[in-house]
Amino acid sequence: MKKGFRLKVLFLLTFLICSGLHSLQAQDLVVLINGDSVQCKITRTGNFYIYFDVTENGKINHVIKSNSDIRNYEKNYFNRDPDNTVHEKNTNIPVAAPRFKLGGFGGFSFLTGPVDRSSGPVWEEQSDALRNGRHWGIRSVYFPMKNFGFGLMISNFHSANKIEDISVQYQNGMTAVGELNGTVSSMYLAGSGMARLDMGKGRSFLNLGLDLGYLNYTEEEQIVNAFARIKGKTYGMSFEAGIDYLFEENFAIGFNIAAIAGSLTEYEYFDGFHTSKITLSGGNFFDISRIDISVTLSLMIGN
Repeated sequence: MKKGFRLKVLFLLTFLICSGLHSLQAQDLVVLINGDSVQCKITRTGNFYIYFDVTENGKINHVIKSNSDIRNYEKNYFNRDPDNTVHEKNTNIPVAAPRFKLGGFGGFSFLTGPVDRSSGPVWEEQSDALRNGRHWGIRSVYFPMKNFGFGLMISNFHSANKIEDISVQYQNGMTAVGELNGTVSSMYLAGSGMARLDMGKGRSFLNLGLDLGYLNYTEEEQIVNAFARIKGKTYGMSFEAGIDYLFEENFAIGFNIAAIAGSLTEYEYFDGFHTSKITLSGGNFFDISRIDISVTLSLMIGN
């Protein structure tokens, strides 16, 4: 009798514990577009999906549903209290913005410095062509606060141009015909401070950034069989503005424009045989500033 009584008590306690756990886990209600109601435990709500656990036959199933499939949901529906409210999808309930952004970008660039028009039409044409190029890079930003973050970025610029049938006359009177090939490359590595404004319920963001860092510049020219290179480095500063749009839960596409400012007051000049250091004086400088127009693709997590 005592053994049977203990078994009954054990069975009753087990049933009560399991019922209590089930009530703790499945206290929320999700209503689907087709009208079906699901008793569940909501674990997370996001910009595009809702995550919840459903207990069936003693087994917990983890379910992800698109917000487009949800009519509404109510937390603590089966454990109501006086302050309980119904949360509708597509309301103005604030959505936590992603805390971490890691992405790549690329696009078109143009150097904004003046062109030397005193060296003849060929060099003027070459300089104009080398002003326009492309850039690519990566960026990471961490947002400890909703509207402000900091991070790192690196951006590489490159342009190239070739002019054919160039005639060169040497000091000994000999003439040679060939090509003028030129390239410009520049790398910008900077720390970023970024302000962010939510423009659409956690799906679109306006970004305003200020970057400070290291900027280098290399230009190489080869005409027929003669070669020359200038190379320098300096501090750079940039201001940028852009938009990110979340097209999936953790992925955003965007558009960005940045103005990068920098100038050289000294640089190295290599003529193919010797390297010399050129220092500009009298307030003169070599402007290596540029404008970058980018398309961005970013991973955004941690909301």
